[in-house]
Amino acid sequence: MIKLVRSSGPGRGTEFVIDRPGMRLGRDPGCEITLQDSQVSKQHAEISQSGDQTYIRDLGSTNGTFVNNQRVSGAQLLQPGDQIRIGDTILACELAAAGAYGGGVSDWQAPYLTAAGPAVDRRRRALLWTLGGAAAVLLVALGIAIALLMRAGNATLATPEVPLGEGASQTVVGAAPVQTVVGAITNMPTLVANLAQTVMPGLTLPAQSTSAASAPTGAAVATDTPAPTVTVEPTKTSKPTPKATPPAKPQALPTPPQGAGGALEQLPALVAAAFPGVSAEQMPQVLGSQLQSMPPEQLQAMIGSLFPGVDPAQLPQVVAASFPELQQPQIQALLKQVFPGQNVPLPNPGPVGGRLLMGIYDKTRDQHDLYLVNAIGGRAAFVTDQASEPNLAPDGEWIVYFSWASDHFGLRLIKTDGTGDTELTSIREHGYPTFSPDGQRISFYNSKQDILHVINRDGSDRRDIGKGEFPAWSPSGKQIVFRGCAGGGKCGLMVAGTDGSNPRLITTHANDAAPRWSPNGGQIAFHSDRDGNWEIYVINSDGSWLRRITDNPTTDIMPVWSPNGLRIAFRSDRGGRGAVWVTSGIGGVASKLLDAEFDPDWPDLAQMDWAR
Repeated sequence: MIKLVRSSGPGRGTEFVIDRPGMRLGRDPGCEITLQDSQVSKQHAEISQSGDQTYIRDLGSTNGTFVNNQRVSGAQLLQPGDQIRIGDTILACELAAAGAYGGGVSDWQAPYLTAAGPAVDRRRRALLWTLGGAAAVLLVALGIAIALLMRAGNATLATPEVPLGEGASQTVVGAAPVQTVVGAITNMPTLVANLAQTVMPGLTLPAQSTSAASAPTGAAVATDTPAPTVTVEPTKTSKPTPKATPPAKPQALPTPPQGAGGALEQLPALVAAAFPGVSAEQMPQVLGSQLQSMPPEQLQAMIGSLFPGVDPAQLPQVVAASFPELQQPQIQALLKQVFPGQNVPLPNPGPVGGRLLMGIYDKTRDQHDLYLVNAIGGRAAFVTDQASEPNLAPDGEWIVYFSWASDHFGLRLIKTDGTGDTELTSIREHGYPTFSPDGQRISFYNSKQDILHVINRDGSDRRDIGKGEFPAWSPSGKQIVFRGCAGGGKCGLMVAGTDGSNPRLITTHANDAAPRWSPNGGQIAFHSDRDGNWEIYVINSDGSWLRRITDNPTTDIMPVWSPNGLRIAFRSDRGGRGAVWVTSGIGGVASKLLDAEFDPDWPDLAQMDWAR
């Protein structure tokens, strides 16, 4: 068992024993390890255990988590001697003494001491000491009784009625003292249970076997009794936990196949062979410079490899949008070569249009409010307060969102004009809802348990479809993409059926998150800190051709495609203020659409949607 010892700043020398499957570190008082450091995020990092191994991972913090001065990306194994740096706080990893539990609780007591908080732990420890003391007193009394019996020999001894628990009282005369002793031993669990109920009403101890008295001398009595549990009503907090403690060992899914175009995240094999050494980011420019000398058949094959699964009718606009640095004559020439003999008009993205749906953060109230904002002109229409993580139904009339209101935490439905507000779920850990393409179902996940759910929009037929986070529907409605883990502990973005079947990994970084499908279904945008900073990325839905579309030292998160699939909007704090920015296709120059603050400590809440 590992413990963390604070080796810098106030509280130097404070020890934190890693004694639970998952523990969070941050400024939030709800964290198991609270660090009062201005450079630490509210929910900064989490430590989990798998067998005898301990791991740490960052929770999307502003300033990152470092182990031995190396920034953590994904699950980082911890070992004695490691140094963890979180903000200005340094924690040393050391081997904890056997049986340590936050200051001296033995391993056998651990099942009684869940993550219910210090006050409950103290209460349970007092109970354990009381039960232990009572058992000791009973054993001493029984020892004295046995000694008296041995001295008395076979003398007749009248004994008053001895209460041995419910149904065990009897008057013992003559040779009955031996029976009395055996009865007391047999009923010891009953006595302890009665005492436990007196000290702590409502505590349920496991039922004990009553066959011990009748077992042959020296025989072992087998028991299969579960550890006792105490149910504690969780305390409501002002904010739900965004990426709360995951299971110590993620649910094992089948080892995924490689992407159809080659190794995951790499350029398709055909393209890589034609342009050896060319990176994914360089490919648009290189291909543009070579297209004049390339045979049409080869060019068509490479375009087909770069955009697998895209409907041929939509391929022209996808090609045009994916090469934003090419001049229009080059794009026109490219399209003519890819589609010889066809009159393919050059897609015109036109002005930025439609409406953006988002929660905007009010720092003075520490709350998000829901707005519909015109992409042109930035004219905002207020929908409802204390709300975040919105998604618009295909009918353009209904919104699903998360409510922060204390009297109705959870997911709710509301019309765009603010009327018809109704409850969908009442669980405060539910989040990141998205409508199915037909508008009849909604996907979301439980941030405490990392469980994916699908539910009918009327609140019926809720189904658990597996482990993961950030689910989003494909345009066909036949698949979802989400963050999850596959066999062998490999984590990243996964694509599966809407019932969780046939999952396959398409990216290989644990902090790839918030995926959204392109309208044509061939590409997926997401944010990640895989290069040391939160940026926007795009990958083909088969796991090939990963490319980064933003490169800025600030925070770029929560991408969403324009309805025509030619642009991607995202939230960023470029310039020191939260705003919505937009870029063309898979890259190029980004421009600011409108100011819209978000809480950098809670980036999950910056989810938005782009509607016509």
